[in-house]
Amino acid sequence: MGKKARILFVCTDGLARCQMAEGFTRYYGGANVEVDSAVSGDQSANPYCQWAMNEAGIDVTHLAASPLDSLDFSSFSHVVTLSGKAEENLASVPSGVQVEHWRLPDPTKVRGNPQDLIKTFRAVRNATEKKVKDLLTRVLRG
Repeated sequence: MGKKARILFVCTDGLARCQMAEGFTRYYGGANVEVDSAVSGDQSANPYCQWAMNEAGIDVTHLAASPLDSLDFSSFSHVVTLSGKAEENLASVPSGVQVEHWRLPDPTKVRGNPQDLIKTFRAVRNATEKKVKDLLTRVLRG
């Protein structure tokens, strides 16, 4: 069997989108992929993110992102940025590493009542799940 795909999700504005992407990748990719996430900003867990992922049947409470500046990008086969800021601030990635940019909205920036927050986190969760499924289809096929 060939080398496992190693996927890194990068975000600069908090942990929520990374936790969602990493959680879905672990769930759908299983033993076929290795996954990590990196954050250069706030690394505190968001209870709405955890709630939204639990609603989808995935526990992300144990997932913690690595500091962005501590990673060797050459050890990954795929790097995915989850925000425009992450894309802009990403250090050069070695050739041979596949890079994708998913400009997902940051659900932690939304203000309002709990129903508004839940609605926003659900929308970002659903968009993230769709993108992860598409990525895994391409990665595992190739």
